[in-house]
Amino acid sequence: MKAINLCLFYLLLIGCANKPKQEKVPQTPINNTVGINDTLGLSLHPEFPIYSTKQKQVTFVLHNNSGTDISFGGYYSYTYEDEKGMWRDVPMQLIVFDEEIMLQQGSTYYYNAELFRHTPGRYRFFLTVRRYGKEYTLMTGFQLQDNMVELFKRHSYNQLNDTLMPPEEEAVYTPIYNVIDQMPEFPGGMDKLLQFINDNMQYPAKAQTEGIQGRVAVQFIVDEDGYIIEPNIVRSVEPSLDNEALRLIKMLPQWKPGTLKGKAVKVKYTVPVTFRLDKIKEKIPKTSQSATQILRPAPRNIPTGKNVNPDSLSMCTEYARYPLSTTEVKIAVFNHSQQKYTCGNDYSLAFYNNSNQQWEALPTSPAFEDIGWVLLPKYPPHQQTIKLYTSEVPNRPGKYRIYKTFYRDTKEVTYAEFEIFSNLK
Repeated sequence: MKAINLCLFYLLLIGCANKPKQEKVPQTPINNTVGINDTLGLSLHPEFPIYSTKQKQVTFVLHNNSGTDISFGGYYSYTYEDEKGMWRDVPMQLIVFDEEIMLQQGSTYYYNAELFRHTPGRYRFFLTVRRYGKEYTLMTGFQLQDNMVELFKRHSYNQLNDTLMPPEEEAVYTPIYNVIDQMPEFPGGMDKLLQFINDNMQYPAKAQTEGIQGRVAVQFIVDEDGYIIEPNIVRSVEPSLDNEALRLIKMLPQWKPGTLKGKAVKVKYTVPVTFRLDKIKEKIPKTSQSATQILRPAPRNIPTGKNVNPDSLSMCTEYARYPLSTTEVKIAVFNHSQQKYTCGNDYSLAFYNNSNQQWEALPTSPAFEDIGWVLLPKYPPHQQTIKLYTSEVPNRPGKYRIYKTFYRDTKEVTYAEFEIFSNLK
């Protein structure tokens, strides 16, 4: 009996030893790359925010309101979020033809991209476009879920000729209304909206010089939470005025959303932005012709206003310490809140004077590119490069601050601090 039990024990050991080992699926490299979106008049969004894991292709909508034609090729890439919250590359076997697609100003392109991973979760899609010879990587996000209807639409022109169309009863579209019971409302009403536009308007210098004025009509959607999305020009005057109008609309704070039968819905809204030269003559002092031809860096006042709560929004420099030879400093802005912030490209630079024990403004760029940044909740940080004009005021060892103004319900100010050392290399 003991002999039989011993044999069975050895057979069990042999069976366990011969059991095949489960091979771990190798994870792809970590890729924390982020891109831009809704900037420079370029926007990239998935046609639907959520797709089925059975999907073979996903359609992305590219809008070009950048003031000029753009181009892009057939290459794109994805990343996905793993179970630990890390972003990793999606392995792809993509055959790309040597082609260049041109998208005219004011046009929309439906970009069909193959899916190479069919696991539920969050994904990022990247597409590189070229504008004025400079490359910009656009990024947008979407999700894959099980038990979802496959969603495809047929469009007049896109990268691929054929797409699938779901049965009409299965396709779900969020309606966008033009007129409803309670229309969306800007905080304080229409008068406050017009005042906000006038107070923040930066009349483009080119249009001033050429005597261009007029009314730009901007159409956008106020979503269910009161945020401004998908702004576009429906009545154009001139590219620089169009871009300024878009920048102003993107800066608008959160609205009171429109409601239909007591439920918040998406509503299409149009706002005219009027540019009149006689309005700015009182603000701009008369200068000689020679003085207007040369724009030199000049100190910009340190902004005042409510301090941003660092738990809601924070700004920091790439490094805390820099050498005396530094000419540029990169900053990153993080939105930790559940609300949308907006800001422009302008900033103020200051140096702490130990002798006077106060912060003094330093020269900054005399002109900024007309860009309105929209900082959405939990979105990748906004990055910006700040130039130090050492030819105007040489760098000195000590503490420096970069100030920026942000808009939510009110005007809010924050800064990033760094230090310059003479003996640092």
